Parts: sequence; structure tokens; C-alpha cells
Amino acid sequence: MVLLFTTGMRRGELLRLTVADYDSQQATLLIRASKFHKSRLLPLPDDVRREVEVYLDARRRRSLPMTPDTPLVWNSHHGGRAYAGQSLWCALQQLLKRGKIQTPDGRSPRIHDFRQHADSPIMPTPAT
Repeated sequence: MVLLFTTGMRRGELLRLTVADYDSQQATLLIRASKFHKSRLLPLPDDVRREVEVYLDARRRRSLPMTPDTPLVWNSHHGGRAYAGQSLWCALQQLLKRGKIQTPDGRSPRIHDFRQHADSPIMPTPAT
């Protein structure tokens, strides 16, 4: 959720990330073959980089798969695999419900709503 909320990346971009796409030295994510089949480097703010490191360290401590082609966002259910779009949505809905996070009209935010967050470097707030 941190990556979606802070970077403005698309759901499919998040789901296609692998461990090899994260560069800890440069604090970047390689977004491969995104919309219009373009790739780009996405810089991560320091606090987001730290969260990714904590997440990867937790995976290492639990001896979970960490090969370069392992999905970065990994689902431990059913023997472990990448999240599918629907399973990611379900997991986020549970998290949002537990945190009592809602839109101003009382509904649960959609994944796409994160792309429109004002602090996202990909979707900056227009000058007034």
C-alpha cells in the first residue's frame, strides 16, 4: 500500500515488480513495460526506501523466496506466488477496513484513487 500511495504507480506495475527491480543503492524501482510498453526508473523517497528494506529483511528472516525473479509483492497463501489483481484488491480492502480509511463520501478507496493522491510525484497537485 505504501508503494501505491506514495509513488502513484499503477496496480499492474506493482504486481509485475520483481526483487531485481528494486535497487537499494539508488533507491529506485524499475517499472518495466508499463502503459504504452515504456519502462522507467522510479525514485523512492527515503522513508519509502526504508519501508521496502524492512519488508525485504522480514522476508529474508522468514526464509521466503528472494531470487531476482521473485515477485516483490509476494502472497504467502497457497504456497507463495505473486498477487493477482483481485487478490491484491481484497487484501487492501481488508487493510483499509481495519484502518477505517474511507473516502469523503464514506466508501472504501479504489486502488486507482491512490494514483490521484496529492503527494504523489507522478500526479502532482496543480498550482492554484
